[in-house]
Amino acid sequence: RKYWESKKDLINIIFEQHDVSKHRETIFVGGKCSMTPPLGFFESIGIDPKDPSQSSLYWPMETVILKKDPKSPKVSKTNQPTEKQTLLENVVLEFQEFAEVTGELALLDAKNNIKLKITEL
Repeated sequence: RKYWESKKDLINIIFEQHDVSKHRETIFVGGKCSMTPPLGFFESIGIDPKDPSQSSLYWPMETVILKKDPKSPKVSKTNQPTEKQTLLENVVLEFQEFAEVTGELALLDAKNNIKLKITEL
């Protein structure tokens, strides 16, 4: 519980972004396209990579800048200074660590508080 409380900001970002992206509209305000898409990227989405009229519309993103307050009305949104921008890539890395540590702590908690007949997988 203490670990999750210490990650309250991360959890709030994930909840807000999920709610808006699923039920309302886009959650990002900009970013940078990757000029070197993964091998087979265009083919996997049914686009001819040699046809610029198709492929130029679907470049994969290298970085994605998330909206700071995605639930606020569009009218009140202002530009975000670079140092205050939240990048999706950073949230993903932080969430990966959060999920791994949560698993480790849950296992430790179970070992300390639940008597198991079998203690190894």
